[in-house]
Amino acid sequence: MTVNDTLVAFTLLVAIVTVLVGVLAYWEFSQLKALRQELQLFQIELRQRLFRAQKAQQRIIASYGMADPVQRIALLKSAIDADPDSFNGYNALGYAYLDQDDLHAAIAAFKEATIRHADAKEGYFDLAEAYRRLGRIDLCKAALEQAVKHDPTAKDDLANDARFQNL
Repeated sequence: MTVNDTLVAFTLLVAIVTVLVGVLAYWEFSQLKALRQELQLFQIELRQRLFRAQKAQQRIIASYGMADPVQRIALLKSAIDADPDSFNGYNALGYAYLDQDDLHAAIAAFKEATIRHADAKEGYFDLAEAYRRLGRIDLCKAALEQAVKHDPTAKDDLANDARFQNL
């Protein structure tokens, strides 16, 4: 093998490596571009989600000052429509139904709260209260057991809650 053959082989090798690096760079650039687009979509979605959550929380908080249960229910339903996963939305709706003595609607709202926030003891306590008012002590106790199962600190709350002392 002559020096010329070695130079040609080396040049060919460098050209092949250069082409491979160029192809790899192009592929990485396209991946980076796609990732950037995904990030932009995520940012837009996050802003919209935060807006819906803030809107729902504002309505939930506003409902606490309303004396009329019908208006409060309407406001809470609009909060839930804005953000169904808003914490305390279904709980507040359930209590508005309790104020109207609509125990079955309250139970449905509290059940939804336990579905959407399964680890939050509040929904189970609220559900237990609705069952207690309905006279379904068996279901009341089951809801309280679920509260303790999902959040062991519920035991302490239960010991201090006068509504459930005689159960």
